[in-house]
Amino acid sequence: MDEQAKASLSTALDTVKQLITIASALLGFEITFAKDFIAHLPPYALYFTATSWGLLLISIGAACMVLMTLAGHLGSPTVFTQTTINQGNVKRCAATQIVTFFLGLAFSIWVGVIAMFHATPVSAPVAPPSPAPSSLYRDLDLSQLHSPVSITNNISSNCPVSAMPSTRPMIHKSAKKRHPTTCQ
Repeated sequence: MDEQAKASLSTALDTVKQLITIASALLGFEITFAKDFIAHLPPYALYFTATSWGLLLISIGAACMVLMTLAGHLGSPTVFTQTTINQGNVKRCAATQIVTFFLGLAFSIWVGVIAMFHATPVSAPVAPPSPAPSSLYRDLDLSQLHSPVSITNNISSNCPVSAMPSTRPMIHKSAKKRHPTTCQ
């Protein structure tokens, strides 16, 4: 095989591999995110989506056929030349691959445009309601807390008015037992 035939074979193989990779990635990407955009598409756009997927699948199949025909020509007992790449079976499969790839890509872009203009606005996520105060203090025993009124009543019953402090913090029962309030 001469250098020119090697270069043309290498270029053809690289082109086929790149197109099959892009077509597979595009098809996989569309199928992965189909649940997010298909529900918001108008009914006629579903036909464009199915057509796009079908064309990309045909492109992948044609690419496999190009690779197989080139491998078949390389394995044949005849000498591989530059004209071998231009034979009818290789050209038909390559043309089918390229045409269906670009048509599939065009339909994919068209579906994307339709999805952009027919998208329903997504509302901001709603925060869950905050828990009720009763659930926040579920484990707290409220019977052990004194309100400021009950503390004042407690002090006023044991002390003369002149001995009552003007401001007094709330005192827990256990703290009261450790440090009893006495009149001075």
